[in-house]
Amino acid sequence: MESYEKGETRELEMENSEILKLVQPDVVVMKVHSGSKIRNLINYALKKFQNPSFMQIIWTGHGSAITKVISSVEIIKRQIQGLHQVTNLGYKKVEETWKPKMEGLESLIVTRNIPLITILLSKNPLDPNILGYSAPKKIKSKSTSESSTSRKKLHNKEIVVNKT
Repeated sequence: MESYEKGETRELEMENSEILKLVQPDVVVMKVHSGSKIRNLINYALKKFQNPSFMQIIWTGHGSAITKVISSVEIIKRQIQGLHQVTNLGYKKVEETWKPKMEGLESLIVTRNIPLITILLSKNPLDPNILGYSAPKKIKSKSTSESSTSRKKLHNKEIVVNKT
């Protein structure tokens, strides 16, 4: 590729996501990039969710930002109980044109598929039959007797540990 230099890069249209059909008009869209700070994303999303008029947040990211999207969503779900989630995976198509540096060579057009994730978090219940739906996790309540002792089995022997 040393005989070519990168020319124009353009994003091709992506497939419409099923998530877009579920979106309310007042949705907050969080576009996460590889350089985004998770702390800033979380703080902004929590402030938006404190406002009762905002019921949904869409998180989206592609390439190396996918891990930040997933981490941010999991942190938000731990801090705000009862959120419904719909996850959609796909690809973003990017078309690059490479121009030759020497005569006699033709221009190259390279199409790349970059992984993309879109996650909808909603305070309102969503249809559980939607592909990628995750229901809110139920919180297990511990009784007072269970919190002070724990029981473990080791080689068919029960061990009781008192917590102080």
